[in-house]
Amino acid sequence: MEIGNLLIARNDRLGDWVLTFPLLEEIREAWPGVRLAAMAPAAVAPLLERRPEVERVLLSPGRSWRGFRRAVREVRAGGFEAAVVVHPDLVDTLVVWAAGVRLRVGNGYRAYSVFYDRRVMVHRSPSDRHEIEYNLEYLAGLGLAVPDTPREPRVEVTPAERAQAAEILAAHGLSEAEYVVVHPGSGGSSLNWSPARYRILAAELTKATGYAVVVTGSAAETELASAVAGEGRGRANVAGETDLGALVGLLAGARLFVSGNTGPMHLAAAVGTPTVSLFAPLRSGSPGRWGPRGKAAAVITPSGYECEKCPGPRCAHYNCMEAISVEEVLTEVRRLLATKGD
Repeated sequence: MEIGNLLIARNDRLGDWVLTFPLLEEIREAWPGVRLAAMAPAAVAPLLERRPEVERVLLSPGRSWRGFRRAVREVRAGGFEAAVVVHPDLVDTLVVWAAGVRLRVGNGYRAYSVFYDRRVMVHRSPSDRHEIEYNLEYLAGLGLAVPDTPREPRVEVTPAERAQAAEILAAHGLSEAEYVVVHPGSGGSSLNWSPARYRILAAELTKATGYAVVVTGSAAETELASAVAGEGRGRANVAGETDLGALVGLLAGARLFVSGNTGPMHLAAAVGTPTVSLFAPLRSGSPGRWGPRGKAAAVITPSGYECEKCPGPRCAHYNCMEAISVEEVLTEVRRLLATKGD
């Protein structure tokens, strides 16, 4: 049965949605005429508005009664034949149920799975597959085949986005410079390297490669980015200066991207930029599940550690990420820069 009007709901972050793009592409390929809409948080909406598969973006309800009622009205008005709740979420589930969506697809391992018509038995907690593969399992709930080999997320870059990035670089005196992007923040989503290590790396990157270093981050991470960029020549702090389009343009123009396990890492990989990523030794956040996709990707984890959860400062080895040396990161940077385009 082909569905003509479908809603995909996911109430989480930028990187999670980037890893959901292969699911959107598979649906569009199977049903070329489907009217595909996405329900996502406001921070992620611009990412989805630029997707060719998505005709309309609705905002997630959040955790307020007003947001819930607004989302129910919009979903009901959308006339959706089916909805897929990709990331298990009670509120999103209740929205599509209360809106009267006829076919509701979601995770079968939740207490609220009774609100779904088709339950997909996806157990993410073992983290034994990549998030892309977990997402693609929801194709089965729509009666579609799950591919044996998942495609990689891809984000196309527009001339306007490249122009935005060029303006920002020019404002920092880097209009003609080749550059590496360093993104030291994680939004609290993962254990990360210290600002001091990122600062040393930024200085050493310029010496080792001759490239400028552009430090990115959200407006809330401006102080962090400033500490990492420092005052040296060829280093620029652009945290808080980039909307999504400008960030895409900056990432696409970079020779390399260095970060922890964070959403912009997936965005960088999706625009084809080589990535060096620092991962904590946690099962739930393992590179096997959350690593960047693509041939030009290096992942570094602190050796000798493997944890279920991070107890934070109570751990005798906190912060184990400091066991990753600057030289380890520089080694991977040199390797990827030497092999780019191979």
